[in-house]
This record gives sequence, structure tokens and C-alpha cells, in this order.
Amino acid sequence: MATRFRLPRAAIPLLLLLSAASARAADILPDQTLLDLPAAAKEAIRKEAGGRTINGITREVADGKTVYKATIAQNGIDERLSVAADGTVLDKSDYKAVNDATANAKRTGSAAWEKTKEVSKSAWQATKDTVGKAVDSFKSDELTLNQVPEKPRATLEKEAGLDRLTDIRVKDVDGKHTYLATVVPSTGDKVHLTVGEDGTLLEKK
Repeated sequence: MATRFRLPRAAIPLLLLLSAASARAADILPDQTLLDLPAAAKEAIRKEAGGRTINGITREVADGKTVYKATIAQNGIDERLSVAADGTVLDKSDYKAVNDATANAKRTGSAAWEKTKEVSKSAWQATKDTVGKAVDSFKSDELTLNQVPEKPRATLEKEAGLDRLTDIRVKDVDGKHTYLATVVPSTGDKVHLTVGEDGTLLEKK
């Protein structure tokens, strides 16, 4: 007849605790500070940080060995550092390739933006200069026919005939006056005239 073994009830909680401890690979204790660390581990992290901000430290216990993991601030992705209790650096990830690529992309983008602004500025200045020259070329507002000198006035009157002359203006080109006017016929399209200061008909369209 087989003998049955009955586990004492008081031993059950202890067995459950041991089972949970063996099933757990590591015990992570977050929010450590440098003051909580052994002197050797503390010095190793400080040396690696080199004055940079230490954003966080966690303590991980696995297989009876304690490892301190620190996050150190830097441009881009923060550096990750793992240090043993005796100060040995077990692992370090500074993400240099990724951070360098990101920084280069930012510099390239910034340079392209500055170039775009410079081109836009030049284009805007050229536009202002063109408009300014066009405005400066007109020395006065619309003239009356009586304000036009005799020779160009005679040509304008001849071309207009019995039709109405409007929008008479004077334009200064290289020190010479040119007179522009529009003929408004009773029927048909308007005719635009350009007459030199000597009365020569320069353009009719």
C-alpha cells in the first residue's frame, strides 16, 4: 500500500514564494539615484556622463547579480549605460550613427531653407525694382491734350480724328519724352498710340 505524503499547510505560502522567485528572471527597481549606488558604480556612471544630465537610473537584479542602468542626456536619442556594482561597464549604447544622421539631415534642411529664403528675397527685390522703374518712368498723372507739346499733340489729334483721346501720359526714356494715349472710337476696339516728342508716331496698336 502506497504511503501518501501530506504537505503541512504552513509550508504552502513559503513554497509559493520560492516558486515565484525562481520563475522571475530579474527584479527591476526603478527610480534609483546616485546616492543609492555603490561607490564604484556611481563613479563609473559619473565618468561616462562627463557633466551631462543623468535622466534616470534603474537597478536590475538577475541571477544574484546587480546591474545599474543609466540614461544619460545627449542630442538625439539618450545614451544607455549598464554598469556592474564594481563599476565595470557592461554595455553602452550611444546611438552615434542615428544621432549623426539626424543632425546632418537637420543641417541640410536648414541650409536648404536659408537658400530658399535668399532666392525669394532676391526675386522680391527684383520685382520691386521692376515696379519701381515702371512707376518712375511716368513723370505725371494723366495729362490733358493741352498739356502735350505742339508736335506730339498734332500727331495725336490727327490719329484720333473725331474720336475721343483718353489716358494721355508722358514717359521718360533715356531723357527723351514719349507720349502715350488711347483712342476710344464710337464703334470698334480702342487704339493705343505712342508718339515721340518730335511728333513721330512710334506705335499704333
